[in-house]
Amino acid sequence: MQIFTTPLLIAVLALLVGIYLPHTDAQATCATTGCLNGVCLLPPAVAVPTCSCSQGFQLDPTNATICNDIDECAPNPYICGYGRCVNTPGSYYCMCYPPYVAIYPYTSCFYYQPPQQNFFQNPFSLFLFDDLFDFDLF
Repeated sequence: MQIFTTPLLIAVLALLVGIYLPHTDAQATCATTGCLNGVCLLPPAVAVPTCSCSQGFQLDPTNATICNDIDECAPNPYICGYGRCVNTPGSYYCMCYPPYVAIYPYTSCFYYQPPQQNFFQNPFSLFLFDDLFDFDLF
């Protein structure tokens, strides 16, 4: 078998063994400690196993394996404008006061005025029971 003795293949195998064997301890560290609300990054991407937090989370200063939720509402309670900010894991949403409404992704409030209906456009709109009965007059 001539293929196993080529210098190129030996160099590739040595490179793979040199890169991946020393980092089994790092892989074991990530596997046992994990990274709550984030991803554990391994060498060679980083020097040591590191927790990379998901969007809306930040690394806990006392425990490097935990990512805590960032409360977007606390530093700016008026972030929604005409509504109440509600913190969620990794994000927030707005509960708007009428006549304001939240539009996806529900992170701000916009003024909404429903269109005014003219009596001459629909004379039956004055009746409260208009939607209850569905019949034709003619």
